[in-house]
Amino acid sequence: MQSLTGRWPKATEKIDGPPWVKRVEDIFDDPQFYIDDATPMDVHQGSGGDCWFLAALMAVTAKKELIGTICVDREESMGVYGFVFFRDGEWIYEVIDDKLFMRVGDDDDIKVVRDWDRDKKEGMPLQHDEEKFKNILQRGGEALYFSHCKSNETWLPLIEKAYAKAHGDYFAIEGGFASEGIEDLTGGVGVVLNPEDIMDKERFWREQLSQVNVKYLFGGGSKASSSKGVIGGHAYAVLDKWESEDKKLKLLKLRNPWGHQEWEGDWSDGSKLWTADMITKLKHEFGNDGVFWMSYKDFLKHFPCINRVRLFDKTWKVSQQWTCVQVPWTVDYLDTKFTFTISERGPVVIVLSQPDDRYFYGLGGRLLYSLHFRVYREGEEGRWIVRSMHNSGNETVFTRSVSAELDNLEPGTYSVVFKISAVRLPGASTAEEAILKFAVERKEKLLYVGRRFDYAQSKGNLRAMEEEMKQRSKVGEKRKVKDLQKKVRKVNMQEKERARLRKK
Repeated sequence: MQSLTGRWPKATEKIDGPPWVKRVEDIFDDPQFYIDDATPMDVHQGSGGDCWFLAALMAVTAKKELIGTICVDREESMGVYGFVFFRDGEWIYEVIDDKLFMRVGDDDDIKVVRDWDRDKKEGMPLQHDEEKFKNILQRGGEALYFSHCKSNETWLPLIEKAYAKAHGDYFAIEGGFASEGIEDLTGGVGVVLNPEDIMDKERFWREQLSQVNVKYLFGGGSKASSSKGVIGGHAYAVLDKWESEDKKLKLLKLRNPWGHQEWEGDWSDGSKLWTADMITKLKHEFGNDGVFWMSYKDFLKHFPCINRVRLFDKTWKVSQQWTCVQVPWTVDYLDTKFTFTISERGPVVIVLSQPDDRYFYGLGGRLLYSLHFRVYREGEEGRWIVRSMHNSGNETVFTRSVSAELDNLEPGTYSVVFKISAVRLPGASTAEEAILKFAVERKEKLLYVGRRFDYAQSKGNLRAMEEEMKQRSKVGEKRKVKDLQKKVRKVNMQEKERARLRKK
């Protein structure tokens, strides 16, 4: 639970000690991992600040065939589950037990703390039998401290726990973009777009948003302040789209991971625009369940961060190479470059990424690095054909990767040249300072996070080590040749000396 740099995760700062934990079988009367498959409607956010990850899960469950690939094995009777997540270009696995954090523990001095009283640390004294009421509060999904399903399904809190464990703790997964989570769940390539940077809104709808749940998955990040029912600074999932035959009306279906609190403008549940015909066409059900429709125009207005992830099927070929470079203070393109060759014309997606520092939160150092690249065709180095797409109008917002898509790249050899810019994070510590600070008081946590840090850094160093070994091998070969040449010269000199002596 505890993070390396924080005393407690933000989600648990209001409690005096570690939350109580219980096994799934002690929380639910009839626990089931899935009931008729996972759906976006199963998702209900708890007290954690991971709305972005839950929005990602909703987007993934909207495309049914994806969610089943995340839990690779489980033994429910033993309480053991195995999950896979995509990290830094490869799939990693995480195994967990089925112990989940509770809102109310066996030793708690019970007070019924309603959601709206949570920040005040106030409660209502019990007027009933305490043990009986405590048992009620400790049963079912709503007894869980973090995310839960309304039914007795367990897939959601268990995936959330595995994802938190993979990153070190629940604190590490607070705050983010839905595209990050979708990437980690699908292996796709994400980007954060600002509507102001979309030059052709109609084309964006036609070529991208209309392909939701087919070629792309989408999420939305709202403005900092709440407006017309849209929660400020919150992540939502885009579940579906609809367009009228005359293409004049474009609607998007979204869901709030809270499972309630909805949009209050046009095409909301309270809108007068609904007709019996439209209700039938969109199969809309009214109710405060977090699901709502809104126009494409309103979506662009109220969601300044559009999270888009491109999906890949088995027809795609993936190739990757990691390297390690020194970042210069002058923001110039580096001498190091990547080269690739394609033999057939077709679509290509190019991604430049750096290790995901969420996995080693607290050891990332004082600098935040942003990536940029350009692609050149061999023999045409004076003119680049595509450059990386920046994220959300601010290169320091989403820094994990940048990408570019080419729908029909011709066969040939291409070079990817890149540059790295850095900004200093105020108040941040270097990795060395963090190690010295926590080596004694947080040794176990430091070792846990440190292993992830070492692994991330080794990805680029492996390539550097390979090059170094090759260089050493070349040096060794040259030394062997020189030694052999010396021996040959020595033998020749000895032969000449013997020949001279024989003549005498």
